Amino acid sequence: MKKRQILFLLLFLFPLCLSVRAADEARCVNNACDMRIYGERADTLLDGNLRSHSKLHKGTELTVNSSELIGGLYLEFSAAPGEYTLRAGDQTRKCGQSGFLHQYIGELNCYSLTLRFQGEGILANVYVLSPGDKPEWVQDWEPCWDRADVLLLPTHSDDDALFFGGIIPWCLDRGARVQVAYLISHSTEPYRCNELLNALWVSGLRNYPVLGIYEDLGPDESMEKQIELYAKDKVSYDDMLLRQLRLYRQFKPQVVICHDSEGEYGHGAHKLYYQLAADAMEMAGNGSVDASSAARFGVWTPSKLYVHLLRERPVVIDLDEPLRSFNYRTGYELAQKAFACHESQYDFFSWYFWGAPTAAQLQQYSAREYGLYYSAVGDDVSGRSFFDNLTLCDRPGETDAAPAEAEAPETLPEEAPEAAPAAEEESSHSAATLVNPRLGEIRAEQRRLVCGICALLAVVAALLITLHKLKIKEREQ
Repeated sequence: MKKRQILFLLLFLFPLCLSVRAADEARCVNNACDMRIYGERADTLLDGNLRSHSKLHKGTELTVNSSELIGGLYLEFSAAPGEYTLRAGDQTRKCGQSGFLHQYIGELNCYSLTLRFQGEGILANVYVLSPGDKPEWVQDWEPCWDRADVLLLPTHSDDDALFFGGIIPWCLDRGARVQVAYLISHSTEPYRCNELLNALWVSGLRNYPVLGIYEDLGPDESMEKQIELYAKDKVSYDDMLLRQLRLYRQFKPQVVICHDSEGEYGHGAHKLYYQLAADAMEMAGNGSVDASSAARFGVWTPSKLYVHLLRERPVVIDLDEPLRSFNYRTGYELAQKAFACHESQYDFFSWYFWGAPTAAQLQQYSAREYGLYYSAVGDDVSGRSFFDNLTLCDRPGETDAAPAEAEAPETLPEEAPEAAPAAEEESSHSAATLVNPRLGEIRAEQRRLVCGICALLAVVAALLITLHKLKIKEREQ
């Protein structure tokens, strides 16, 4: 073999060796599939567009035939149909029990399958996957937390990435359990809930959010007008307040984070969700209020309530800090990436990030700035964390800062949690990152990269040895 041939072979094998790290990851094989509903082609389910969809009715059957082996399915519903049945060869599975809009079904290993839906729904996209590890972009959601450290309260799909942008990964990086709960349903724009899930997944969230249940009345209505209009639709403020109370009792958060009392740019629904969050704090510990939820979940008053942009007892979160469990990307970078998932809103609100390459340079409604509205565990010490004086669920015996002088909470709920024991303040890259499940994903990625590099080095070494032997033979001749 001549030297040029060996060099050519080396250059040819180089990209192949680099691809070893991803060789075990499943691929989307939609282009190898024929998909039909009741015999009619369903190409709109293969186009990746959230606005094109197929309506599902009781008994609807979706068939998939593929020229490549099917390892899994990833389904994006805009309205979940409830339970459905998957048939593939000799196997039959019950699916959809979670009711999640985005669902993953793995370990299929077939060339054809049939889904039979038992309820009504809307199916936007189907991604057929080859055998292999589930790709990072495929969302395989975990249930809501039974107990959370943080309850984040965005009003709409996209508020999570704008006015609270970067807060989710910042909290996750510290090992906090984050539960997100929305107010607005977006029933007239169902694709916005798909965008919402895409954005939360990019932000690192893996526990399914609580989706909103109320209609969007628009930004031009004041909070009072919104309450009046909801009442005409037989939804009273007290009904909404009970829902908020149940969220506190169900998830038992230590920290609640809500909108600005002025609704950021004046949005009446933002003001309303702030008011609900504040009012529910005063009654959450009273077991005589909504006795049914008290019996089911127990009473619970969160330890802290933070309000966006509140000037009293300010807290500034460093969203430009590299986050260890997100491969050292910043919360602000992840917020920008998450907002890009809100495609329907991008043209309206992309101004939020204009002229601000870092979170510290945000000009209006900065997601870095909050105020401590209520605390049952004393004033914050650091002024740069939501977790001062608290013990996180997965960090028993640890707190983020020593408590200040003991002081009574403002509203003195009957059953507020006691202050956590004191501990030394930790660095921004604390041991809490070790309990973040994203670290497992990052380490798996790093292992695959190392394997790819080792494979490349082995090939290079083998070629060099071969070349050396050829040189020896040439000399002997």
